[in-house]
Amino acid sequence: MSVNAHIRREVLGLDAAEWAVIAIALAAATLPAVLPLMVGVLARQFGIGTAQAGYVIAINMGGILAGSLSCVLLARRFRWAPLIFSGLGIMVLGNGLTMLTHGLPPLIATRLISGWGEGVVGACCYALMGQAKLPGRSIAFYTAGQSIIGAAGLAILPTLMAGFGWHVFYILVSVIAVPAMLLTPIATRARAIVVIDRQTSTATRLSIGSFGALIAIFLFFVGIAMIWAFMEPLGVRQSLTLTQLSIALSASSIAGLGGSFAAGALADRLRTEIGLAIGIAVIIASLTLLLTGGFYSYMAAICGLYFAWAYQFPFLFGCLADIDSDGRIAALTPVATGGALTVAPAIGGFVLENGGLAMLSAGCLGLTLAATLLAAWVRMRPKHHLAKAYL
Repeated sequence: MSVNAHIRREVLGLDAAEWAVIAIALAAATLPAVLPLMVGVLARQFGIGTAQAGYVIAINMGGILAGSLSCVLLARRFRWAPLIFSGLGIMVLGNGLTMLTHGLPPLIATRLISGWGEGVVGACCYALMGQAKLPGRSIAFYTAGQSIIGAAGLAILPTLMAGFGWHVFYILVSVIAVPAMLLTPIATRARAIVVIDRQTSTATRLSIGSFGALIAIFLFFVGIAMIWAFMEPLGVRQSLTLTQLSIALSASSIAGLGGSFAAGALADRLRTEIGLAIGIAVIIASLTLLLTGGFYSYMAAICGLYFAWAYQFPFLFGCLADIDSDGRIAALTPVATGGALTVAPAIGGFVLENGGLAMLSAGCLGLTLAATLLAAWVRMRPKHHLAKAYL
């Protein structure tokens, strides 16, 4: 049987090339999935404080944003396969240099290098997932994989590092780049002709529709993250015990995984407008429960918000993928999500301090509702209308 025939075999509606893209994306997103653990690794490795470790993490995330942005420009000259190979190689190089680094300035430089490689790979994978037959399902399984990797990594890595030292952390996140490189030809082969054809045409332009879909993703992530960042302090304000907080946070992880799988089952089957409406209904119910107080209401609220976050994102991404035929604009998705996660805690902290929980909940609802309505508008508008004007 030919290689292309193998690629066309489908599992859960996705072919081998699409599963390979998801696997590569997960390999590049390992560090963000275990960020709480990475803070501790940096603090112990370099003898720096938690605040300084946080600054290093921020630099790492900034490198990811820079890599994502540069990938959009590089994709005009290079095909996906060499970009992914290069990004994975730079990611591994950055991790290797981190193990040999002494001092804070060199550490910042090595994390910036590694982040740039992660960003390039991530942007390529988002672009390829946007070209999938079922883009919503692809992104749903990707987010589910992130949750699984995060849970497994946070459970296993501390024991491994206790036995083998902190170096094992960077070794493991680099080793997974090897199978990702082996999967790259499979992930990009089915898209090679499409990319070559697109490269012979005019440069990628940002249409009103794709810009609107990106803004919707940005607004949604800001809305959810501005309250999610303070869920633990909000639980403390409600006089919950440490045990109750641990139970609620653990349950929310399971709920997030459930949201990803629910989106995987419904995205690209259910009408986008209905799927988006279900997500916003869960958010409204969750915020209402959060305002009522009490442990069970708090746990239901935190689980509902995380479920809605994981559930709604594939539908929002599907709106973008529907009008972005070559995936070049979908490559900007990490910029939208990363930018949102950068500004959301600052916005949420300001609102919570000056307006209280009710105002914070109202801000969350307003932004997520605006994002949902904008995405629904993009989805319902005729495609030729959305592509007429370019920014």
